[in-house]
Amino acid sequence: MKLVTLEADVHLEKDGAVTITVMIGEGQIGGGVVKIDGKQIGVTPVSKLSLGTESDLKGKTILIKTIVADENPETNKTSVTYGFDQDGKQQQFVSKAEVDHDKDTIGYWAKFKLS
Repeated sequence: MKLVTLEADVHLEKDGAVTITVMIGEGQIGGGVVKIDGKQIGVTPVSKLSLGTESDLKGKTILIKTIVADENPETNKTSVTYGFDQDGKQQQFVSKAEVDHDKDTIGYWAKFKLS
């Protein structure tokens, strides 16, 4: 199985509520986990999962592991979109890859350092 990795810094502006949305694109299916400093706090796909406030999160690491299955007969393209929202300030990251064969699976690992 292919593995796609993403590492990025997420800058938190002020002490406000932070949420994350993780979506699987290209008409594919899948699922995974969301962890903060090794502790599971949710599953993917997810919309507006509450992560806490800036003061709770600064200096922590979010790890998201998602397995995507190629179920769309029209394409072998896959993608996972990660969106952070803090009181309306949005930061978005996208990982994309193509499976080698129809019906293959692909792993996406994303690591976000919060500062």
